[in-house]
Amino acid sequence: MANEKILEAVGTTITIGAWTTCLKNIQPIGVDGGEAIDVTCLSNVAWVTKQPQKLKEVPDISFSCQYHPESWNTVNTEINDNKVITIRFTNAATLVFWGFLKSYEPQQAGKGEEWLANGTIVVTNMNDTGVEVDPVYSGP
Repeated sequence: MANEKILEAVGTTITIGAWTTCLKNIQPIGVDGGEAIDVTCLSNVAWVTKQPQKLKEVPDISFSCQYHPESWNTVNTEINDNKVITIRFTNAATLVFWGFLKSYEPQQAGKGEEWLANGTIVVTNMNDTGVEVDPVYSGP
């Protein structure tokens, strides 16, 4: 990709099973290689030696969205239900992965404020039959 820029996140959506919400913000998917493995042994004389882990992890994804009490039943059925989750970005790219909605917590609101809720998604990288599945990015 040749230094292309996406100026705003407007137009980004997330779909969790049967539920699509009006996002206010989202922490996009990341990758974490974990802590280095210390492989130093007593024959080392000058340096601590380390090696990377073989496996990678996708950290939890946090988001906030507009809250509506009518979404309670739908959201409740999505909690802890491992399934395909899709994020559609502004530039028409998509990211599809297996995960579940871990939490959904309405925020406090008052006069002149919209109702918002915070949510957390756990990326499992495992389908409903227990097979490891990579997140898949497609698009520009």
